[in-house]
Amino acid sequence: MLIVSFSIPLQAIKTIKDSDRGWGAEVVYGDTDSLFIYLPGKTKAEAFRIGHEMAAQVTSENPRPIQLKFEKVYLPSVLLAKKRYIGFKYERETDAVPEFDAKGIETVRRDGISATQKMQEMALKILFRTSDLSLVKDYCVRQWTKIIKNEVSPQDFIIAKEVRLGTYSDKGPPPPGAALAVRQMQADPRNEPEYGDRVPYILTQAEPGTRQVDKAVSPDEFLADRRMRLDVGHYIRKMIVPPLNRIFTLIGVDVGTWFEDMRKEQRARGVGGEVDRILIDEHFGTTRCLACGAADGDGGKLSR
Repeated sequence: MLIVSFSIPLQAIKTIKDSDRGWGAEVVYGDTDSLFIYLPGKTKAEAFRIGHEMAAQVTSENPRPIQLKFEKVYLPSVLLAKKRYIGFKYERETDAVPEFDAKGIETVRRDGISATQKMQEMALKILFRTSDLSLVKDYCVRQWTKIIKNEVSPQDFIIAKEVRLGTYSDKGPPPPGAALAVRQMQADPRNEPEYGDRVPYILTQAEPGTRQVDKAVSPDEFLADRRMRLDVGHYIRKMIVPPLNRIFTLIGVDVGTWFEDMRKEQRARGVGGEVDRILIDEHFGTTRCLACGAADGDGGKLSR
């Protein structure tokens, strides 16, 4: 979709809709200070020309100092809702390389995880550059496979939610971040978060039926215990797929089916399940070799 973006008073909408200058424009979004205009079938150069023409006409119909400001062209773009859009932005007709611009979605919001932001941005860039959904799917499958195989950085899966201790109901468990903050305060009373502070945590794998609040550990705890694994199912199904779906369902794609089909294919090929096996060394109380008596790292070797 090619979109022309303006800062504009509301009365300008009627001028653009009723114009007989052959712009072929459709106002797709407008409020008190901005307007998005869809120009189907137009090139970038045509969009810039029409945008300047619109700005000049609306400005001429209003008393000074009211002036319509033509801002930028998006090509291509996705408009999700009011103040929520993504696109390749051109601020000048001479711009050869566009800038990726996003407003109000997970790529710029603070309540998600870095992995979601990176995947969403890259998937959209692939779509904008190639218009090939098969390439978008291949990219998503590669990233999900890395997550399942634990070939990712834990830093990209840190959740940081605001904590407001003293405001949660006793009828149910508090949010994971709040529960973690309480545990940290029990270990060190000085480690009390300020009201509204964001407490970082990672969700780990656990036995089926374990509450989410009991899966949350601090990033330091996660890094210190190499037996811990990311809660892959929650991260992919609850935190990565839904934001992608909110965009790609607009063009008739269910990203969730991509993931479930991938899992079915992996299981059919005998690839490991979604929950990684616990490391075998946690079942042993010693790392000393039973054959030669040497400790791990002392140079002892097991006999064949």
